[in-house]
Amino acid sequence: MTSLTSRTALFFYALILAPLGFINLSTIATERAEAKNPQKNAGLDNRKALQDQIDKTNSQTTQKDLYRTDYSNNFSYILPPGWQVTQNPMYPHDILVKQKSEGKGNIVLADQQAKGNLGKISSELVDELPKQCDDFKLVSNEMLKLPSGANCARLIHTGKLGESEICQVNYLMPYTRGRVLIVTGTVINGDKEGLDTVEKFTFSVTMKKKKLSL
Repeated sequence: MTSLTSRTALFFYALILAPLGFINLSTIATERAEAKNPQKNAGLDNRKALQDQIDKTNSQTTQKDLYRTDYSNNFSYILPPGWQVTQNPMYPHDILVKQKSEGKGNIVLADQQAKGNLGKISSELVDELPKQCDDFKLVSNEMLKLPSGANCARLIHTGKLGESEICQVNYLMPYTRGRVLIVTGTVINGDKEGLDTVEKFTFSVTMKKKKLSL
């Protein structure tokens, strides 16, 4: 499997509303597909591990350093004020979480094996997301250039999970040969400041070495 399928789409949308913030479990489906020995309850274990990481992060003090290197050590970014960072327990990347005093929201980083150009990958995701959420509404699906000059696909949609209405934006950009870096930001629907923060964060991502374009 080299393209974004329904299992991968689950990663992008499966969301838990926790008392202290959202948890976006976009990586769960991909992690299952790439794991050598997936277990029957792997999904539940992954959700618990990620929830534990979010809860731990929310209990920590405010981060002082705005400039950070991702856990993968492949790129750096600027940590937005009012957000905290923790490690994704399923991928060698960071997760950003709004401090509980700032409301609910998260930014999840992951890389995914993919085949084809960014537009094709984004279109596949558009086809799959409505199957994974209630009241799905596509806001936009467009190509843009990052400040670094790299091409990027941006997909924004709204939906409903339980009683909560959310807005999610997915940025897909070249990462390494045959893979894309995915930045998935999820906030309460109507939180324009939160969406702006996700955009600024994405635009701040700086690769440490030259990456190959799709």
